Amino acid sequence: MMFELKFSDRKTVLETVAKKLGRMGGLPVKLIQFVSLRTEIFTDQEKLMFIDFFDQVPIVPLNVGEFLVSHLSPQAIAKIVRVEPQPVASGSFAQVYRGWHADGTELAIKIKRPHLKSQLKFDFLLLNIFSHVLDLFLYQRLVDIKKTVREFERLTYFELDYQREASRANYFYQKYLNHQDVVIPYTYLDLCSQDVIVQQFVTGIPLTHLIHWKLNQPDVFDRVVAQNQIDMERAMITIVYEMYIQGAMFEYYYADPHPGNVQVLPGGKVVFLDFGLTNQTPVNRKNYFQIIQLLATQVDQIDLPKLSLALLKLGARELYEAISTIDYYSPNKDKTLLNLIVESYAQEIGRNQFKLEKIEFEAKENFSEIILNVMKMGDAYGVKIPADIFAIFRSVLIYKSYHQLLVPGHHPMRQVIDRVIKDVQPDTMIDQSEWGSEKMSMEQALEIYADKIASIAEVRPDMFEKINQDAGSSLSA
Repeated sequence: MMFELKFSDRKTVLETVAKKLGRMGGLPVKLIQFVSLRTEIFTDQEKLMFIDFFDQVPIVPLNVGEFLVSHLSPQAIAKIVRVEPQPVASGSFAQVYRGWHADGTELAIKIKRPHLKSQLKFDFLLLNIFSHVLDLFLYQRLVDIKKTVREFERLTYFELDYQREASRANYFYQKYLNHQDVVIPYTYLDLCSQDVIVQQFVTGIPLTHLIHWKLNQPDVFDRVVAQNQIDMERAMITIVYEMYIQGAMFEYYYADPHPGNVQVLPGGKVVFLDFGLTNQTPVNRKNYFQIIQLLATQVDQIDLPKLSLALLKLGARELYEAISTIDYYSPNKDKTLLNLIVESYAQEIGRNQFKLEKIEFEAKENFSEIILNVMKMGDAYGVKIPADIFAIFRSVLIYKSYHQLLVPGHHPMRQVIDRVIKDVQPDTMIDQSEWGSEKMSMEQALEIYADKIASIAEVRPDMFEKINQDAGSSLSA
């Protein structure tokens, strides 16, 4: 209580915590980035406040020449003719040095911080303590802090696999080769190891710098944009468009929304950097794309039954397969159980449609937020947002807030969605969630249905009573 009285101002609390952790560097900095970008603890303005914080990681002294000799083969070392002793960038887990290839190409050499893994056990102990403090002071109720910490720990170790990151970087380089709007640095796979990644050096303006200037030095922002002839509308539209396209058409998608990993080139081309957190695209991408199609229209014109069916397939696959199996054996083909559930879900969305219209009116084309809210309306049916799809929508939401800051008054999301729908060919999509799936037995289906319908009874007894009554007449017909 004493702390609460002393720091009654929320902004003061956040700034104090950020400065304390910033001096620690490493994992605490990564924590602020992770929590601010992946939860709803902070408002959009508070997330922007942390942008400066992302680039302020202390440099660890390192003899880069000795490190490379001890971590790369003699053949690889022979191809790197020069490396500057001081890093050009310092991140939570790595430092980046400028070097030169034997053929004259300028290189970006990413080196994992020494003794990093040995430090993580202690750092994660501190992290668990901090998570309890964060929960106490911010009175957060929308995020499971312990679950968030577990996810953060898993992703941290995932990000430290440099061999996998180099392979993913090469995948994106091949996908975007000669692209008109996106640049991916070339990765020298023969020069990479578990602790070193060597890529072509690209000189762009980090998005973090642009955001900082826009917030704190608008005159500098205007001057940099003018001198480099940067089309900010083009750049921000490209980022969001590519996030949607990757989810629909690529094998992997760029899952790290940290603005320090995005640079803007003169003219407005975009550079994506750091592929440690690329994930596999949704296995049920047909449903993902269908939902985008349905929500691209005005809220009051959405086909609610079609939307409900797509959401059931996407977020409650087990329930969908169970009721489909029951319907297959049911004698009544005119009034199926699936239709009853879809109709009930559609009515639930319809009852809350004013909330969606409010989002559409106030947030200006915030399709990702509309999608997340519609899926929350399916809680009673066990509809859960798959982690891969949630990551895509979350990233789009984050960059929409950056767009609003950097290009105020510009609302291109409907234009972006229309372009995505035009460019994607849904007929070529394969729903991998159906690969090799065996037909569910009637016994399994009834057991799953009974379990799910019991959950509905706990949350919405009125809904349960209607579904159960209609289902009884359907199955006994």
